[in-house]
Amino acid sequence: METGSAAESATEGALAAFSAGLARRLADSDAYSTNLVFSPLSVYTALALMAAGARGATLDELLRVLGVSSRGELDEFLSRAAALMRDRSATGGPLVASACGVWSDLSCPLKPGFVEAVVSASGESRNTEAAAVNFRGDVDGACRRINAWAARATEGLIDGVLAPSSVAKETLVVLGSAVYFKSEWDTPFEKRLTADRLFRRLGGAGEVEVPFMRSWKRQYVAVHDGFKVLTLRYKMEDPYAPVFNLSPQKRLAPCSESPNGDERHESPRRFNRNDRHKSPVAPRWSWSWPFFPWLRRRPDRRLFDIRECDPLGGRAGPYSGGESDASSSDDDDTMTQLSSSDDEDDTMAQFSMCIFLPDADDGLPSLINSIASRPSFLHEHLPRQPVDVGEFRVPRFKLSFHDSLVVILRQLGFELPFSDVADFSDMAAECPLTLDEVVHKAALDVNEEGTEVAAVTLVDMRAGRSARPPPQQRVDFVADHPFAYFIMEEDSGTVIFAGHIVDPSTET
Repeated sequence: METGSAAESATEGALAAFSAGLARRLADSDAYSTNLVFSPLSVYTALALMAAGARGATLDELLRVLGVSSRGELDEFLSRAAALMRDRSATGGPLVASACGVWSDLSCPLKPGFVEAVVSASGESRNTEAAAVNFRGDVDGACRRINAWAARATEGLIDGVLAPSSVAKETLVVLGSAVYFKSEWDTPFEKRLTADRLFRRLGGAGEVEVPFMRSWKRQYVAVHDGFKVLTLRYKMEDPYAPVFNLSPQKRLAPCSESPNGDERHESPRRFNRNDRHKSPVAPRWSWSWPFFPWLRRRPDRRLFDIRECDPLGGRAGPYSGGESDASSSDDDDTMTQLSSSDDEDDTMAQFSMCIFLPDADDGLPSLINSIASRPSFLHEHLPRQPVDVGEFRVPRFKLSFHDSLVVILRQLGFELPFSDVADFSDMAAECPLTLDEVVHKAALDVNEEGTEVAAVTLVDMRAGRSARPPPQQRVDFVADHPFAYFIMEEDSGTVIFAGHIVDPSTET
């Protein structure tokens, strides 16, 4: 039997392996002809949500490709990921957010346990959403609702993920996973030092002039055989700033963007680290969930074993018009000082951008293959201490990505979820489902101040047939040719965003 730490290492290793495999497949798909940005964490979470509704051989295949042995391991991973992706901006750290969503057609009621799984995977995210929509009668309205959720969950950086033309009359369920990250560098670059220099592209495609950020300060750089690794750390929390747990009403945010005066989500005031000596005021906002008022978040935020629970507890379900008991004491607005145990699992968290730069101009493909060769490769090769640098240049870049992942997922081993024998009966009992589409959209901006990056993954489930069960020395680090990058939390090795740069002068 695995210990807790061994299980954590296994699932985080599974995400690292999935990240590297996905990066390699995406790069191979266009022969490294374009830049790449995507969120392994967003994709992995969306697929984990799908696994929460799968059974039998379909579940077995999903677990195998995701690199875990049980749905319980996915539960634990999603719980830790939600805790890691908590917002730290109130104390001077990164603005970090993640959210999950599920939208089902009116004709396809979801199992209560599956809806609870989606809620639990979001942790304390205020952008969690679960709702019944009319894919068949009002596809434009359904898409507007889902796209509005994506925009809210990513601070407006990602929108227009789902086009009405991409939703067929057979669409019954859409799952969503969103990730957002914005942070200053721990040591920002000085804009006055930024200067245009030549970047050498792959395959003899010639050189292009782009702005390079420069510095002469000590940097975290590791020199390995055939490549170097740079870690640019993001500014983390101020340990002297007060931390408060702001507990809103335990209902979910309304997802409608209706202009008719319907209830809307009211964003809480963000604390500025300069206000830490002032008396904080608890924000007030309302979380309502008209379609699933009977749900309550479990205290430990882990997923239910959806075959062994009844969240309804004999009360009315989401489509019967039943009302929840509004007198519950945990619906009160509260503000309490966090105890040290609340954050002890991630007090040492350190988010960083890690750039893997091959020595050879055309060395990116082989380096990515090496990274994908074993899950521990990324973590093993990170620099552990700062070194003096000689020539040091990193390009500014801004990227976007919007594409289907179906072909890539099939190459990674997904077959049964796309077939007519797919078994998602733990998701919806009355309507057989099959996986039809997985769409991913991401955007990234890296400049002298820091990084803003976000991604959304949407999973389209459609009607299917009935289911069957070194010494200190000066180091040059000049990223003037193609390289790979990973935005990750160093201690756990959790990869949040990844990609590569082959031409920083373009956004694709």
